[in-house]
Amino acid sequence: MKESIVSNIQIQQAQAAYDGAKASLTQAEATAQSAKINLDFCTIKAPVSGYLSRINYRLGSMISPAGVEPITVLSDSHEVNVYFSMSENDFLTFQNSQVGSTIQEKIQKAPLVGLQIADGHLYEEKGKIDAVEGQFNSSTGSVTFRAKFNNPKNIIRGGNTGKIVIDQHYDNVIMVPIASTVNIQDKVYIFSVDKDNKAVQKAIEVSGKSGTNYMVTSGIKAGESYIVSGFERLQPGMPVVPKKANQQANKTSPRSASGKI
Repeated sequence: MKESIVSNIQIQQAQAAYDGAKASLTQAEATAQSAKINLDFCTIKAPVSGYLSRINYRLGSMISPAGVEPITVLSDSHEVNVYFSMSENDFLTFQNSQVGSTIQEKIQKAPLVGLQIADGHLYEEKGKIDAVEGQFNSSTGSVTFRAKFNNPKNIIRGGNTGKIVIDQHYDNVIMVPIASTVNIQDKVYIFSVDKDNKAVQKAIEVSGKSGTNYMVTSGIKAGESYIVSGFERLQPGMPVVPKKANQQANKTSPRSASGKI
């Protein structure tokens, strides 16, 4: 015969206590896992390498997911987007000089572009135009392009300024050295000599630059002579004694050129 040492009630109570302890253990494990996840959130891992901006919080500050201000901003500068604008006239010139039936094809086949950084030097990496806005800005009359540049030395940072250089081929262009011109109130002038050997100041229209030369569209004709140097103190109407320069730099002639927009 088997005799019951403990009653059924005691067994049921012990089973209930066991199940309760097991449930508490499961809950404690879930709480520990949640705490571990929250702890992991305390370590912010960057998805890319780059440069951090200013840290907006001090050590010990309370940070909430509902906070509007970010802790900091990470910039991936290995490849940068450079945005620049073209006037309507420059855009039409660019569009007509590129190969392709659509603007997308023209952009894909467009040559690489340069970047003149703030100190005047040409950035060593070339960029590729990959996008253009679909409409002109009615306020500025310009359209925005985007070019991508590799930035292995991290020279370019967010907020930098510069000038995009686009090489284009021109035929039968009149070239005048920039050093032979004078800028007065946003206009470009040269000095020539009339039949009485007196200085004549002429305004010229330029469409761009090619190296150290201006590309002239009006104001001077091919073969026309002008004063190369020594005009710093000249005034219109002053008599001069013209001498030919050693080189033929003082005569305009149509030629091919690579211009910059």
